[in-house]
Amino acid sequence: MVLFRDMLIDTPYPLLGIEDRRIWSEPETSQCSYCRAQGDFTPYDSRDVVVVRRWKRRSVWQPELDGPDSGGRYEWRCQRHPFDYSSSPYAGNAPDHLRPPANERCENVTLSARCSNRTGEQYEGRWLCAEHSTEVVERLRVEERLREIDEQLSGDADDTPL
Repeated sequence: MVLFRDMLIDTPYPLLGIEDRRIWSEPETSQCSYCRAQGDFTPYDSRDVVVVRRWKRRSVWQPELDGPDSGGRYEWRCQRHPFDYSSSPYAGNAPDHLRPPANERCENVTLSARCSNRTGEQYEGRWLCAEHSTEVVERLRVEERLREIDEQLSGDADDTPL
C-alpha cells in the first residue's frame, strides 16, 4: 500500500493499492479522468483503474497536506486510456525523492522491431532490458577478467630477474 504523498511521478499505481484513497459511495467503482473530460461518466471497476501522479508547471510539493493535494496532478486511468510511460513535462521540477528511477524503453532492435520492454539499466550508452543485456554483461565480465589476468601477468613479469 502507498500513500498519495509517497507516490512517484510518472508511475502507475493500482487504485486499490493506495492506502488513503477517498471513500466513495461506491468503493468498488471509479471514474477515468480522460473519460470524464470527454463527458463519459462511466463507472469502472476499481480493480481496472490505475492512478498516475504527474508533475505540471505549477505543481508544488506540500507534504503536510493529505491525499491528492500533496503535490502534482493525479490522473485516474481506465484500460481504454492506459498510461504510456511518458515523462511529465516538468518532471525536473519535482523533488528528487518523487522522481522514479530511469524507466526507458529497451533499445534492442530485432528483425526491424524494437523491444517493448522497459528498463532502468543502461549498458554502454544503450538502454537494455534484462533479456537483451545478458550478452553485453557477459562480454563486460570477460573483458574485466582478461584485464585482471593481463595485470597479473604484467605484475609477474616485473618480478622476474633479468
